[in-house]
Amino acid sequence: MLKNVSAPSACLLCGEEKSSILQKGVRHNDDLTVRHCSGCGLTRLDPLPTEEDLHRFYAEGYRAEHEPGISPEEAHRTELPEARTRVERLAPLLGPKLSLLEIGSSSGAFVASVSPFVKSAAGVEPARVHRQWAKDKLGAELVEKLEDLGSRRFDRIVLFHVLEHVRQPVEFTKRLLALLAPSGKLVVEVPSASDALITLYKVPAYPIFYYQNAHLWYFTADTLTRVAQAAGGKAEITGVQRYDLSNHLRWLETGKPGGMGFYKNVFPPATDQAYRESLVRAGRADTLWAVIEPAPITHPR
Repeated sequence: MLKNVSAPSACLLCGEEKSSILQKGVRHNDDLTVRHCSGCGLTRLDPLPTEEDLHRFYAEGYRAEHEPGISPEEAHRTELPEARTRVERLAPLLGPKLSLLEIGSSSGAFVASVSPFVKSAAGVEPARVHRQWAKDKLGAELVEKLEDLGSRRFDRIVLFHVLEHVRQPVEFTKRLLALLAPSGKLVVEVPSASDALITLYKVPAYPIFYYQNAHLWYFTADTLTRVAQAAGGKAEITGVQRYDLSNHLRWLETGKPGGMGFYKNVFPPATDQAYRESLVRAGRADTLWAVIEPAPITHPR
């Protein structure tokens, strides 16, 4: 169980001390509050856990709480389709001379999928059982923490649905930018706080599912841009709609998850694709995809 014992007194991004309460109680913890900064709009949990508790949680407890009964092999098999989709999305940024690092590698699905398209692919995964399975079964190069990489630099660093779990996202982003080789790029995928189920359809049952104890931060395109800027980077952010029309209709009908593909015999792929693209254009996609690179240093004249 993740213990939440401390919180910042002012907004991480803008320093504003005033905030409004969006919700009391989240998935896996009824005692937490979701707060929305009155200055910049950054949304966070209150209170936040300590760094020490986060380290223990992701090394030992996260998988058991959020993926109960799922073995590393099952996790790998389940994560492969999404990993391959992400490789396709990343294709313009890949190449046979590039080194790549993934933060939060689970059982190595993405590292294994991207390896044929780069010179080298490594990963960081704090969960010992999953990390060891990927090393033993896939021959993946996974380490427990960033410090284990020594002085290595990477052309591409990617983290998929990781930044929202980090207590200090600005400092963490700054740290990753420092690990980039010249002309390197950092790719960040996070859930979007502008998700249509919250901001457009306002499904009553969705927030208690969406907000959860392991997600400390909830980013919009604007606040994620601010994180990149505060870390000394510049970001190009686009939306990605991961969940389909069927999923949204089932949430509206039942107030429950699990609707992916439910109406696939009714709505052809072209209809679903048009729906996803419409949400992206409207800024209501469920996911943000950011390509971040160090901002150029300017010198006064």
